[in-house]
Amino acid sequence: MAVNGAEAADVRIIPQPKRLRVASGDPGFRLRSRVSWSVTGPPGDTRVRDAARAWLRGELGLRPQPAALHPASGQWTVIRLGASGPGAPPVKNGAPQPDWFRSPEGYRIRADRRGVEIAAPTPAGAFYGLQSLAQVARKDEQGWHCPALQVEDWPTMAFRCAHFFPSASGVPFHRKLISRVLGRYKLNHAVIQCEAARWSSHPEIAASNSISKAELRKLVALCRANFIEPVPLVNCPGHGQWMFRNGKNLHLAEDPQTPYAYCVSNPASDHFIKAILTEALDVFHPRYFHLGHDEVTLRGRFPHPDCKRCLGRTTTDLVLEHARRLAAWLGERKVRTILWGDMLFAKGETADGSAHAPNAAEAQARRAGLPRDVIVADWHYGQGTRYPSLDLLRKEGLPTMAVTWDKPLNIYHFARAARRAGALGLLQSTWCGYFPDEGVLKSSLSQFSAFILAGDYAWSARPEVPAGLPYDPAAEFTRSYNRQP
Repeated sequence: MAVNGAEAADVRIIPQPKRLRVASGDPGFRLRSRVSWSVTGPPGDTRVRDAARAWLRGELGLRPQPAALHPASGQWTVIRLGASGPGAPPVKNGAPQPDWFRSPEGYRIRADRRGVEIAAPTPAGAFYGLQSLAQVARKDEQGWHCPALQVEDWPTMAFRCAHFFPSASGVPFHRKLISRVLGRYKLNHAVIQCEAARWSSHPEIAASNSISKAELRKLVALCRANFIEPVPLVNCPGHGQWMFRNGKNLHLAEDPQTPYAYCVSNPASDHFIKAILTEALDVFHPRYFHLGHDEVTLRGRFPHPDCKRCLGRTTTDLVLEHARRLAAWLGERKVRTILWGDMLFAKGETADGSAHAPNAAEAQARRAGLPRDVIVADWHYGQGTRYPSLDLLRKEGLPTMAVTWDKPLNIYHFARAARRAGALGLLQSTWCGYFPDEGVLKSSLSQFSAFILAGDYAWSARPEVPAGLPYDPAAEFTRSYNRQP
């Protein structure tokens, strides 16, 4: 990061921007009530205007003038504070494109005593510029002001994902999490593990705290309002306790004595899971769908020796057939598949225990048998520096995301290894129960403050280890989560 100016130590943006210059001798821009402002951007997309108004009115408590809206001929977007005229295109035709403009999520901030301008090649970039501006605005005895500075910034990794479970009681918690934390720290995908929702096709498997489809739709809409692409996760064929809840659908279980995975060779299982997936597609309208596919052999027998449909088939045969069948079905609907990676590795191929193939030959056969457009979410939660699974997946031509948990050094080292391996990005997971609400912040705060670390390392690629960061992730999370909307 390039920094100059004596006041630079007082200006902190998370994730750390690629370039930040603070001007000396300029008092910056005073944000007063009834401030004039304007948005120039693509017609029909009101998200940047809505976000700017929410920041000015809700977070700062100002009464801004009505926004002047100016249509742009392309995707470029400009937010101006202190001036109501249309913003010029961020880069003139024929001029060399700077780094921040070449990224779809890049942005530039210019602030001085006359006003503030956020320029970006897309509305998403302008939204991220606004999130950075919100972090540098300060309040003194005269009110709010923005320091005189210039920021040029763009993400290092394209996928910056948060994973969580929704619940009926947790809707207020997840609304604040999405709008106050995930968007603010530039996470751009949310993997929402929603198999326990109240599905109309199978109401018999609902739990008392299952989220309704109506509330799930609202969380999906809130994600998109914050430039977060929502990704449904419905775990199958293993970790299937959700489908056997209340003693239902036991005829689908591969091992009737241990109802954990369904029989992938049973047409009734295919009908069951596609009914759930169809409802999820209708709620999310996603670009990606996460099917889980992890730890299929963790409990029970898979395949079961008494299952006539699976007779003579190996686990590798069954998991590949199932993955290919559902990936093709989703592909027909223009949706790309994501799977957890542990079933693709044998012991010795990973640095930890996240390997559930019986041997290296079977693991290689599984990797080779997956369609090449399936994204592998490669999860490892240790704090080591080596992640050999990334190279194995790269050699097979399988696109990959690194999946981390709550240990800061896990996030730091795995993010660095993922960048070196050319992974698509980082997925920060949470594992604190199937129906979490705000109460989990008392027992599992580190799982949620880890979103800030993941956003920082995935966006900025900053070199400091977590202990050397100039902020405390838990304190930063708590402050942002509790701020005024």
